[in-house]
Amino acid sequence: MKSILALSAAALAAASPLKLEATPTTTTTAAAGQCTQPEGAPSFVQPGTVCPCYEWDAPGRGEDCAAVAQRHGVPEETIIKWNPWVSDPDLPQYPCIRAGWGNNLCVNITYHPPPPPPCQTNPPKGYRDDTVCHCKKWHTSDHQDTCEVVEKNFDITRDQLVEMNPWLELKYDNGTVLADCTIVFVNEVMCVDTRIGCWMGIGQVFSTEPA
Repeated sequence: MKSILALSAAALAAASPLKLEATPTTTTTAAAGQCTQPEGAPSFVQPGTVCPCYEWDAPGRGEDCAAVAQRHGVPEETIIKWNPWVSDPDLPQYPCIRAGWGNNLCVNITYHPPPPPPCQTNPPKGYRDDTVCHCKKWHTSDHQDTCEVVEKNFDITRDQLVEMNPWLELKYDNGTVLADCTIVFVNEVMCVDTRIGCWMGIGQVFSTEPA
């Protein structure tokens, strides 16, 4: 009897083996073409809005896509294309029916970088445009000044003076330097200090006291 039970158990095990399988894990990946709106986008953006978008506007009371488009000089069809959620497939005769008051619409997909900071901060009147940027100390020449006098008075070298004021060089049309410092006329506005701690490439330590 025992042998019969043993054989039956073995046969059952062979017919229906028990397996312990690990629970499969699911990895979520970003969908192809997924995009994060740039900084400055509204906190809520309707799904389907073009991305990236760099400028937004919301219709006011009584306004529609046409009003927003006119305000930004963009064709209404383009506004609808960038914001396809404004349309209802069941109401094609009203292509902007879902825009609604206060809903954010994308109105510009072209990136315009912010303007660079000004090269000089409160420069004196009459300075030359090709003077080094971020000059911290200026000198207006008088009738006694020469390049040598300016260099001595401000403890700088000829290379430093010319690098801060490249217009002092006299050059041929082909760029060859004829003289590294031309005549200094009265009321020439020159940069004589950049206060960056170390003059790059020359090694002269400049003043670092706060202005």
